Amino acid sequence: MSRASNDSKPGGAAEEEFEYEEDDGTNDQDVVDLSVRAAPPSSTDWPGGAPGAPPPSASDWPAGPPAAAAPAARPPPLDPAKLKHWVAVYPVYLCEELSTARGRRLPRAALAGCTGVTLDDLVQAFVALCRETGWTTKAIAEGLKRHPRAEWEQAGRLRVELWGEDGALAGAPPPGVTDRASFMRALAARIPALDSRKARIAAYEAHRAAWEEARRKAAGGKAAGAVKDKAGGGAGKTQRGRR
Repeated sequence: MSRASNDSKPGGAAEEEFEYEEDDGTNDQDVVDLSVRAAPPSSTDWPGGAPGAPPPSASDWPAGPPAAAAPAARPPPLDPAKLKHWVAVYPVYLCEELSTARGRRLPRAALAGCTGVTLDDLVQAFVALCRETGWTTKAIAEGLKRHPRAEWEQAGRLRVELWGEDGALAGAPPPGVTDRASFMRALAARIPALDSRKARIAAYEAHRAAWEEARRKAAGGKAAGAVKDKAGGGAGKTQRGRR
């Protein structure tokens, strides 16, 4: 089992980072419990002013700095029986480049910019959706689950309580989110703008460009060496004739 590290930074501008812990053997899933705060902390939560202000001085703490908070208790294991009605979304469902035979679930027109979608993209898009709309519902990320047609880069799935056990929509979802398809559309609309995704794509492009440059240099060096060897071999030959 795993749980999320959901400590939001001042201002709520940074995206959530999740800490994956080793499986303790109680479940065959790498599960991250997503506890999303719909709104970032207010300025009253930060002594000395709003987030980004200078660090608080001793006068800001008349009774001294507050004691460190005790570590949060580990959440109890999830009951698989209660997750059966939760909606599951695999990364391949929202991959624009895939065919429906390989797992895509939405039309390509609704997936513009959604190539190579990962579990992290789904999690970050879900967090953004909740923060923008104030939606509060239960969700988990299962890192060891994989769609039968998915590549290893697209392992994992997001599970969300879209409907409660009574069949009603859970947690007052955003306008327009009424079923699995509309929920996936809401995620797909936010994936291309994710900062974490942009950083990952930029790093990949830089790595690929460096690899291509090294490949060209290596090919050029081999070609130059072959020409030199050919020229040197021809000059060293002597013409042999009859005596």
